[in-house]
Amino acid sequence: MPLKLKLQKNDKKSSGTQEAATAAAATSPQGITAHGNALHRIGLGTMLALLVVLGLAFAYLLLLREPAITAKQLDRVSASFAVQQATGIHRLFNLIEERVLSAAQSPLALSAIASRSARDIELVEQAMLDYFPEVLSLRIIPIGDLGTADFSEGNKGLRNHIEVDLVRRASEGKETQPEAYAFEDGWLTSLVASVAHPQITDRRAVIIVTLDNDTLPRKLQSLDKDAGKFLLEQSYFNSAGVERSNVIAESGGGEPGPITRYAEIPGTTWRVAFTPSKGLVARTEAIADTALYDTGTDDGRHHCGGRFHTAAFFQNSPYRGQQGYFRGR
Repeated sequence: MPLKLKLQKNDKKSSGTQEAATAAAATSPQGITAHGNALHRIGLGTMLALLVVLGLAFAYLLLLREPAITAKQLDRVSASFAVQQATGIHRLFNLIEERVLSAAQSPLALSAIASRSARDIELVEQAMLDYFPEVLSLRIIPIGDLGTADFSEGNKGLRNHIEVDLVRRASEGKETQPEAYAFEDGWLTSLVASVAHPQITDRRAVIIVTLDNDTLPRKLQSLDKDAGKFLLEQSYFNSAGVERSNVIAESGGGEPGPITRYAEIPGTTWRVAFTPSKGLVARTEAIADTALYDTGTDDGRHHCGGRFHTAAFFQNSPYRGQQGYFRGR
C-alpha cells in the first residue's frame, strides 16, 4: 500500500513538470525551447565567422591591394617625370626650327641665298648666330643647280659625314631628324631646315645648326633635384641589325631606385629615361595609403608627380593620342 501511494505521487510530480514546460513553450514568442547554452554557442560561432572574414579582408588589403596601389602610383609618377622632360626637349627643337626658318626669311638672308656669294653667306651666318646663344654653330649651304648640295669642293665647314648626310638628305627633300654624335671629348647634336627664296624658285639652301649637348641637361632638370636620374638616349641599329642606344646627356641625382620609365620624343630617335631615387620611392610609398596618383578636383586639375596640372596640359602634350609612348622595364 505505501509503494502504490509513492508511485502515484511521482506520477503527479512528472505530470506537473511536463505541464510547466508546455506552459513555458506556449508563452515563448517562437514557440520553441532551448536547453543549456545552445543560443550562446550559435552566437559565438557567428562572431568567429565574421572575425575570420574581416581578418581575410585586412590581409588582402595589406598584402595585395596596398602594394599594388603603391606600385601603380610609383609607375605613374615616374612616367610623368619622363614625359615632362621629353616634352621640354621636343619643344626646344621645335622652337629652334621655327626661329631658324623665321630668321632665314629676313631680307639679308634672302639676299645671300639668292646671290650664293660665299662672302654674303658668311656674314649672314654670323648675324644669325648672334640670335642663337644656345647654338654652337650655324651654317648655310646653298643648293646647286642640280637640286642637291654640292660638296665637290669640300665639306663647306661641316664636321663629319653625319652632318654632310643630314644636309644632303634635306636638300633632296627627304625627312630628317636631329642627330647626336660623339665629337672630340663630348657630344654634339645637329638639325637641319630647308629654306627657299619666295621669289626665285631655283634659289634654295639648307641651314644646319649644331648644339653642344652640355646645354641639354638644363632641359632635363627637375625642380626636385633629388627626384632621380634623367638620361637622354639615342637609339640606333648596329651592323648586325640589333637596336642599341647611347646616352647623349644626363641630369639629376639621388640614389637610383628599382625601376626606370621611358618617354620617347616625337620626330626623333631619342627618348628620356627616368629612374626615381630611393627618396622619391619612399615619399611615394608614404602617401600611397592616403592619396591616389591621379585624382580629379573640382576645378578640373589633376595631381601628377607632386604637382597640379590642368587637363589642358595633357591635351596640349605632343604625346596625346599616341599609343605606348612610354615603356617600362
